[in-house]
Amino acid sequence: MGSEMCIRDSFSRYGSGLTMGVLKLYRDFQTAFRERPQPLEQRIVIQLPINDICNARCQMCNIWQQKRDHEISPEELTHALSSDLFSNVQTVGLNGGEPTLRRDLEAIGEALFQTLPRLRRIARISNAIDVKKVARGIDQLAHVTHRHGGSLDTMVSLDGVGDVHDNVRGKPGNFESALEIIEIVRTHEWIDHFSAACTVIRENVFHVHDLLEFAIARDIPIKFRLGIPHRRLYTDSVSEPFDLTLEERYHFANFIANVARHYEPSRLQQFFYESLIAQLMYGAPRAAGCDWQHRGVTLTSRGELLYCAVESDSLGSAIDEDAETLYFGRESHLQEIVSNKCDDCTHDY
Repeated sequence: MGSEMCIRDSFSRYGSGLTMGVLKLYRDFQTAFRERPQPLEQRIVIQLPINDICNARCQMCNIWQQKRDHEISPEELTHALSSDLFSNVQTVGLNGGEPTLRRDLEAIGEALFQTLPRLRRIARISNAIDVKKVARGIDQLAHVTHRHGGSLDTMVSLDGVGDVHDNVRGKPGNFESALEIIEIVRTHEWIDHFSAACTVIRENVFHVHDLLEFAIARDIPIKFRLGIPHRRLYTDSVSEPFDLTLEERYHFANFIANVARHYEPSRLQQFFYESLIAQLMYGAPRAAGCDWQHRGVTLTSRGELLYCAVESDSLGSAIDEDAETLYFGRESHLQEIVSNKCDDCTHDY
């Protein structure tokens, strides 16, 4: 599929008005089809895992095995983000671990908006295990985002219906608590967008159609991502949950082909699904773009700077050193990742 055809199709879907959303989509498609390695641009997005502990026992992540150590404070975050590297950041993705295990989410949000002059959007994800803590964290971030005129997107992990979800997450009763949080999020006056996110591994690959039917019946927007070995999640040497058989790959590829055609409204997300199908079934190189190749950055809960969280070495501490110096000082490492890892990557960045 050529880039011009994709762009024309997108304009036909969204109408002829050159809204900001359509212009962004146009730029994203230009980026997706640009040959790699792409030139480094100003960072527009930060992935910010604000802790490295979790109260789940997910099969696809080993963060729950970690003990609490240094967690970047709001003051340290302000200092690290004061670097010119972050002057154009528009979106921050808050994750963990489980971010709502921190009690200072409002102070974290305040530090982000006070330090990042162009910040417009915070996106957060939660496992929704502890309803009281998650609801408190939602309120904290919603208040600070509303105060600063930004938007808050909230995603809840939902990996199957009933016991399927609980088995993936390793927590009996998590499915019911996730539904409770979804209802809180759905009705919150200061949350601009909510969705569910399903991580697909061997445990739930043959149950994704049941989950989609459940989500449609309850008007829960949902996206599907493939679980993969992940360096930041301490699973880079783990294969069992992710090693899909040919039958499992075929089933999932057919499933997301129909999701892309009949359910998913975003043309960019449809394109990612199409790229993923080609990778799964034909060993094709990744066609979908990725902000972390050239305009995204990861700042860990310890204050370490990374390129891609899936594959990157630590570039050093952005608390102790200037982040811009760290980022551009290891550009050869980024290009090594792009050259040797990106074609095979199925992560949904």
